Amino acid sequence: TAPARTVELKAETSGRVVAVGAARGSRVEAGGLIVRLDSGDRMARLAQARAELRQRELEYQGQLKLKPDGYISDAKLAESLALLEKARTEVTRAQIDIDRMQVRAPFAGALQDRLVEVGDYVAPGTAVASFVDNRRLAVAGSVAEAQAAGVKPGLAGTARLATGETVTGRLRYVAPVAD
Repeated sequence: TAPARTVELKAETSGRVVAVGAARGSRVEAGGLIVRLDSGDRMARLAQARAELRQRELEYQGQLKLKPDGYISDAKLAESLALLEKARTEVTRAQIDIDRMQVRAPFAGALQDRLVEVGDYVAPGTAVASFVDNRRLAVAGSVAEAQAAGVKPGLAGTARLATGETVTGRLRYVAPVAD
């Protein structure tokens, strides 16, 4: 038997680990905190991006009011709109970077292994934890050659675990027979 799903959680931004949300082997609900990174100057960058967005919105609105009277050219208005859209994008980027400071459980399961501790520095792509779906199991088995032709994905099956418990499920995969 093995967990039905195992994922390696990786950092999507850089920073120093300032908190761990779960101990190795602990159960974590979907969205539960695994690791939190230091915010550094991210909040300040978000505030700056929001201030720039407010400025660009006011500029654009002002130019829209001047356009009907011919005081603003189409090119100048288009430039102002482009700057406004760029400012919106910067706010979104700053918010995404802040959201990525927290590595969270992608589904309910168990923290199999945490690869970082408080104080470690991580870069984007650094593995921080191994997480498993321990609610469902994958069971590997074999069948007699005479019965192999009737075995197809989707068939119902039962398995007896080492604990003596009998479990039921559906066949997900049938390995090809080697010649």
